Amino acid sequence: MRRRTSLLLIAAALVVACTPPTPTLPVSVLVGNSISIPISPSGIGWVDASGSRTVWSSGRGPSTSGTGYEAILKAARIVEPGRWVVIELGTNDVTNPSSTYPWRVQQALDAVPKNRCVAWVTPHRSAVAYQQRIDIWVDEVRSRIAGHPCRAIVEWRAKASSTPGLLRSDGIHLTARGNEVLHDMIVDVVDG
Repeated sequence: MRRRTSLLLIAAALVVACTPPTPTLPVSVLVGNSISIPISPSGIGWVDASGSRTVWSSGRGPSTSGTGYEAILKAARIVEPGRWVVIELGTNDVTNPSSTYPWRVQQALDAVPKNRCVAWVTPHRSAVAYQQRIDIWVDEVRSRIAGHPCRAIVEWRAKASSTPGLLRSDGIHLTARGNEVLHDMIVDVVDG
């Protein structure tokens, strides 16, 4: 009896030792442009950011390549159902005609399966020339997120506009303090 029990224990140990570990999916992911490159929020398993990226054009810079749409598709597949895909796109999209905003925003949202949550970071540009376009972009995002379960807006534009010291002199990119503040804002949504 003792020998049989020992053999069963050895066999069970071999099965456990030979079973490959189940890959863990990131809790949430962040897809963005150059604003996101220095941000790595706790609770975010993966950050895919590329300088000058828009929803429909690839960016340049030290991170990944590919369009924002492609990055969202990839990210949404690897995040756990019921968890967050954080989209930080729009800063560069607003340089395009505002007539393109509805389909850009909708395509980005359509790239995320219905069983994942979406948080969208509102873009900020200090240049007066872009304020009306940013208003239109943010309104478009709000209208498409409103009323949907598991959707949220990260109010970066309002925070960056009202809090000195968060942006570099270009009025777009974040200072170290800006990185910390946006990090905390994203974590509040993802963990909230």
